[in-house]
Amino acid sequence: MKITLNWLRELVEVVLSPDELADTLVMAGLEVESIEERRPSWGQVEVALIESVTAHPNADRLRLCQVRRLNETVAVVCGASNMQAGDKVALAVPGAVLPDGKRIEQASIRGQTSHGMLCSAREIGLSEADGGGIMILPSDAKVGVSLVAYLGADDTIFELSVTPNRGDCLSVLGVAREVAALTGATLRHRPVSVPEEKTPAARIARVEVQAPDLCPHYSARIVRGLRIEASPLWMQTRLSMIGLRPISNVVDATNYVMVERGQPLHAFDLARLRGARVSARRAGSRQRYETLDGVVRELLPDDLVIADAEGPVALAGVIGGADSEIRPETVDVLLESAFFTPETVRRTARRLGVSTESSYRFERGVDPAGIRIALDRVIQLIVAHAGGQVARGVLEDRAPGRRQRAGIRLRPARVNSLLGTTLKIGEMERPLRALGATVSGRGLLVRQVVPPSHRFDLQNEVDLVEEIARLTGYDSVPATVPAIVAGGPGAGPTHDVEQRIRERLRGGGFDEMMTLAMVASEDNRDFPGLPELAGRAVGLVNPLSVESAELRRSLLPGLVRA
Repeated sequence: MKITLNWLRELVEVVLSPDELADTLVMAGLEVESIEERRPSWGQVEVALIESVTAHPNADRLRLCQVRRLNETVAVVCGASNMQAGDKVALAVPGAVLPDGKRIEQASIRGQTSHGMLCSAREIGLSEADGGGIMILPSDAKVGVSLVAYLGADDTIFELSVTPNRGDCLSVLGVAREVAALTGATLRHRPVSVPEEKTPAARIARVEVQAPDLCPHYSARIVRGLRIEASPLWMQTRLSMIGLRPISNVVDATNYVMVERGQPLHAFDLARLRGARVSARRAGSRQRYETLDGVVRELLPDDLVIADAEGPVALAGVIGGADSEIRPETVDVLLESAFFTPETVRRTARRLGVSTESSYRFERGVDPAGIRIALDRVIQLIVAHAGGQVARGVLEDRAPGRRQRAGIRLRPARVNSLLGTTLKIGEMERPLRALGATVSGRGLLVRQVVPPSHRFDLQNEVDLVEEIARLTGYDSVPATVPAIVAGGPGAGPTHDVEQRIRERLRGGGFDEMMTLAMVASEDNRDFPGLPELAGRAVGLVNPLSVESAELRRSLLPGLVRA
């Protein structure tokens, strides 16, 4: 998984250098595979304002633009025609070097001096397509600011290797929690507000969970009257940095929140949901279904699907369907945020050979307490960049009888016994509270610890002991000689006799041969051993290969092979 340093700094204060941060994460068990310093070559491209556009006096296909920089207005000759007065544009000033190595100089073009070049997204490496002209920036872009600074393109990218038990770290927020717990920094909680219209969402559509054992919680919100277009350039830049391809403002918003908060989301075209309803249910029968990637796959009866009134519209937690995807003509969307059990997503994804960013997170578990927050966050981004009206209320269905996590007994004496430390109770409680756990109890004997909802891996006392050691620092555990004395049954009654026989045989020129105790099933059939060896061969439950499937009944197969 990739995250960027600037993105991380939005959620937690980071005072460490990139190398120091990487070392801190590695020592805490979160491996950093690589650090990439992203320093765009187009640092001298800046935000400028077009004040006027006129025809070039000496060329029919050229335009002469008066462009205002921070402290001056300059003339720029341009071959594109998609700009007009009042547009914010990207101006490469004389001396700028573009990604293709082209150096921009002041030049005379058909008798008119051009003080730089207006750039398209392709010319500065933000898009592979030409886009039909120069890049028009949003109105909030500040004139004179470097385009690199405006887009956040100057950044440091961390590639992390997250172990399967730490699904909570598959997000910027998850890493921010780790940094806060390790350094004592404070998490920055981003306020999320969703303006709603008067029409209740329940009048527009409805949701239902028919398989609560596979989907304990399903939530959705509706946005109507939005426009599908490109997402803002800063979002495209950030998604591209971490290896995600920008698609549209709605889809990019769902991907952005997935990486930011670790909660996968999905957007359905509301007009394509037959019956204006969705349900989380089992497929019910073998059937063929076309997914977003254009592949027709076979569903089994127990596969969890998201269905409308007539049939499946998505494989829950894995991949969406081709018939309900967001398209350029989409105006109304239903946004999904749910909790699917890791086992069902893992089983379906493995059987079908499909691995997506969503399934990767659902297989490891997502935070059930973050479902609604992520849903509101994606709505906030969509309304900001795609417009539309948010229907009032949340469509929601969840399994009954949901209980809070049970407390785990923690014995301070046991902590010091396992770690070989002399930590005080306050030194044990501090890292647990830094994780977001609730610690209760008094005295010296026992504490009750309730782990936070996003830490599925904390199940028993030794898990808590490991967290105390990890956050306190493994280097703080003293290096001492173990107090346990190694012991065992000792030499058997025939040990001395066997040793003398070995020595006599070696002295007589014999070689001792020791072969593997596992052989193939065919070897046991060909060499069944001594006649008095009764019973069947003992097979291994999970053999490494067919050549080591059973315990040998005779020494001969190994000797013959050698």
